[in-house]
Amino acid sequence: MRYGIIVEGPQSPSAEVQRLRLAQQACDVVVEEPAMTPDALRRLLRLIARLKPRDELAVHGLEVLGQTTGAVVHLLREVFRKGAVIVVAREAEEPMRFEPQPGLLALVDALADHKAGRTLPPVPRRRRGEAGRRMQLTAHQIDY
Repeated sequence: MRYGIIVEGPQSPSAEVQRLRLAQQACDVVVEEPAMTPDALRRLLRLIARLKPRDELAVHGLEVLGQTTGAVVHLLREVFRKGAVIVVAREAEEPMRFEPQPGLLALVDALADHKAGRTLPPVPRRRRGEAGRRMQLTAHQIDY
């Protein structure tokens, strides 16, 4: 089964353009959202959870998902784990099909794991002196 996702947003084209491209892909079910709100994201995640092997998820572009790059990688990983295919159908290009192949799965898993484990410690703020004065000069600064 082929599912189409249409989401209007600041980075994505108009809904009419997206409808036209997904109509060319002959989607069985088209889901339209006015924006990628938390509720829309939950509905998208439920749809991904119901995907079966060889199902297709067609979008105009990954910007339609309205998420950060890290969140999109996690969504792609879930789609590929289900054995489904992603079809990206932009206007001026032939549709691109991304099937869950071992190399692609390994790459998406590595990116998702990198994003999940990538937490930088907060940068410590420079503290002022005890009484709110400027910090004392170091010996090196005094010599200079």
